[in-house]
Amino acid sequence: MSSRKIIFLDHHGVMYIKKHPNPGMLDFFDENKIKLLQKILHTIKDVEIVVSSDWRFWVSICKMQDFYHCMGIQPPVDYTTYIREHSIHSIEYTRANEIKNWLKENKNVTHWVAIDDLDMTPFLTNFVKTDFIFGQESSLNAENFGLTLEKVDKIIAFLQ
Repeated sequence: MSSRKIIFLDHHGVMYIKKHPNPGMLDFFDENKIKLLQKILHTIKDVEIVVSSDWRFWVSICKMQDFYHCMGIQPPVDYTTYIREHSIHSIEYTRANEIKNWLKENKNVTHWVAIDDLDMTPFLTNFVKTDFIFGQESSLNAENFGLTLEKVDKIIAFLQ
């Protein structure tokens, strides 16, 4: 069994940093965020993407793979599985548990990192939080929000 390196990737607030005009429909990621993700993918060989974003509810994994391919990004290999805990626990707790469950089901993972604008620090050890302020998208300096160069270095460190 070969070892795997995994990025659990959220979309909104990480790769997509504006107000979504049509929730439920895929919309292209920020070009600068794509370049930063590409830097990670080129630096860490054989890393795979697992989508943890709510965007996983909108389309099948095949359509999501096509969406990534259209943007020139290595397609995701899987989605985390949805857990219905929102009414009992916070969305952060639930998403962290979805990631933990994926890791339990895929025991050959040696290195991993979750990237999200939700603060899952209390629940995950290998976590990089991005900054995003909902409702203030029009005034954002895109370089300071979502996936940033500073965050890329932290992500790479988890995957080495």
